[in-house]
This record gives sequence, C-alpha cells and structure tokens, in this order.
Amino acid sequence: MIYISTIKQLQTVLDESPKAKFMLGGELAFVTTEKDAIDELLVNHEDDYVVQPKRKAGKSRSGSSLYVAVAKDAAELLEGRSGYDVIAADQYLAYGLSLKDDTIVIGGALNHDTNEVVFEVFVFTGSQLIEYYEKEVRNSTVTIQTALTPIFRDHPDHFIHWCAGLPDAPMDRFDADERFIDHVDFSKGHGIKRKLHTKSQGVDEPWFAWQGAAVAAAGAAVFACVIGFSWAGLQSERQYYLDEVAGFEDSYRNSDQSLQLLRHRDFLLKQTNSGVQVLDTVDALLARLSGLDGVIIHRVTVLGDMVTSQAPRQTEFGMVNLSKGDFLVEISLPAFDASARVQGEQVIRGLSERSGMSFRLVSHRKEVITSNDIAKDYWRYQMVGGKPNAI
Repeated sequence: MIYISTIKQLQTVLDESPKAKFMLGGELAFVTTEKDAIDELLVNHEDDYVVQPKRKAGKSRSGSSLYVAVAKDAAELLEGRSGYDVIAADQYLAYGLSLKDDTIVIGGALNHDTNEVVFEVFVFTGSQLIEYYEKEVRNSTVTIQTALTPIFRDHPDHFIHWCAGLPDAPMDRFDADERFIDHVDFSKGHGIKRKLHTKSQGVDEPWFAWQGAAVAAAGAAVFACVIGFSWAGLQSERQYYLDEVAGFEDSYRNSDQSLQLLRHRDFLLKQTNSGVQVLDTVDALLARLSGLDGVIIHRVTVLGDMVTSQAPRQTEFGMVNLSKGDFLVEISLPAFDASARVQGEQVIRGLSERSGMSFRLVSHRKEVITSNDIAKDYWRYQMVGGKPNAI
C-alpha cells in the first residue's frame, strides 16, 4: 500500500494508477490526540482542512480519542471515488490497538522528492493510545536516531514495531534491542477503510444513555416549574436569554487560555533542534574540506549546546578556547609550496570565501605520508573557526 504525503504525489497516483491502493499521511492529514488542537484548526484553518469524525483510541469505554483532519485539496481530489479511502493514521491506530503488549508503532515513508522521511509515531500503553508524534527528518542514520531516541528513552519497556514501507531502520541502534521488530506487515492485506467526508464533522463528546435520561428528567422538572408563569413572562425570559447569554459557549471555546496554550505549542514545534544544527555544520565543513586537492581529513570537532562557556581544546601550539558553534579542524595537504604558512593562508582564504565561515590557522608542521609505497611530503594544519555566517 502506497503512503502518500503530498498533494503532488496524490495527483500523480490518481492520474497514472487510479486503482492503486494508497493511504494518506504527511501534509495531507492533520492528526492529534488533543481536542484543543483540532478546535484551533477549525478556527484558524477552516478553509484548508476537512475535520473527520473522531476515532476511538482505546479499548475501554472512557478511552482516549484520536482527531483527524484531511487537507481540503486532497478531499476534493478524492470526492466521487467509489468505495472508501484509507487514512494512514487509521491503519496504524487499528494495528496498535490489536497488540497486547505496550508498543511504539512507527509508520510513514520516504519522500523521494525531498529525501526526507515522514514518521508517524503512535505510543500504546495498556491498550490505549497515549501519545502521537509526527516528524519529518532528513534520511540519514544520525538524524533519524536524533529524532526518535527521546521517544524510546521515555518508554524503555515498550516494544518497537518498525512498519513496512519505511526505509531500513538504523541497525546500529536497533540490532542489539530485543524489543525491536522490523518490516512489520501492519495491514495484513486489508486497509482500515472509512468514509472520507468532504465537509467538517463535529468532534464533541457523545452523550450516553444515562446522560440523556438525566437531561430529560431535568427538562421535565423545569417545565413543571415554569408552566405556571404567564405566556408573556415566558417570552420575556426567553428574550433575556437570547440577548444576554447566547454565544457564551463560543466565547469559552476560544478563551484566551486555550489560545495561549496553542501558541506555545506552535512556538515549541518551530524550534530548531540544536543537534541538527551541529550536524549541518559538520556536513558543510566536510563538503568544503573534501574539495581540497589531495586532502586527508584527520579531525572535525563542532561544539553544540552542551557547551555553556568557553571550552579548551589541545592544539600543536597549546590550548585554544572555543565557544558554542565554533569548530576545530585538522587536515593534511600535499606540500605544493615551500612555505607551509604561504600555502596555509591560501587554503584559509579559499575556505572562508566559499563557505562563509571564518577560519584561523593555529598550527602547522611537515610530515611524510606513504601511500602505495610512495612517500610524499605533506603540510599538516590545525585550524579553528567561528560561528558560520552562511553555510
């Protein structure tokens, strides 16, 4: 079953393989376990999404709920199709609830256009969905581990099911973990199909039979009390209600407290992971250094958020203090110039101009490196740099 995460992918599948089996996720589906978030979506993005009926996310009567909305563009493209369409979240939810053990179900797929992996992570405890995460990260072992490890750390006793359709899991992280199960066939050949609504549906909690009976009894008592009033008095009270009370529920729903909470969540979701920033700096440095003719890279060190003040690093000329975002690089280059300093200054100037980073030479020495039984003279350089201005 194909995982569709963008409107472009959906249009392509419908044009080229209209009978293909697929499920919607990524930017085409908004999924959350929090009712406040879906209420906020209805208020601020009513024209962009179509809210679907809420899903029961637990086996108990008072279990949690999962709220789902589909991008309006996708709903319009699928309108009129025969049968039912599959939303990825429904598939993973049904699979997770079918398990007896506490489990982290990881679904999603690789977006080949951007080389990024869309992850949908469902955490089940006691046959209840307790947490849901959606993450989109670069397709590399380091970034995948950086994104998922905190979730695993928070749930050390949960099994981990890596669903079919995802890229290969980073095996150096999972090989020794007995909880990990790879390439899980979560669909068992059948998609969880639900009607895809093209108009937003209500997500308020349903009333049970005893609640209805209580309301009916209260209504009868109120009717018995007010029936003795004159018709004119009743009309007066009714008008008072319409003038003074109507609309109170809407004001409460959009209260300042609810909006502040959602703004704070939006702020946190937009924060850049400091570990990713360090990795991007390392990638940029390696890309620039590897472009030097005959270079041998010995060491690349980038300081991240763990550094709260200046941190000393050993060089040939002694200790050098580095701060957060600074880096230390050690390379060897074939000795094209008789002067190590002259050649080093040319290299420094070229690296700084091409990368936008500030490089500074702190030490150099001559060395002989033998390769394929041929000994060559090299200059070995140690360089430090400041925070990048443009990478």
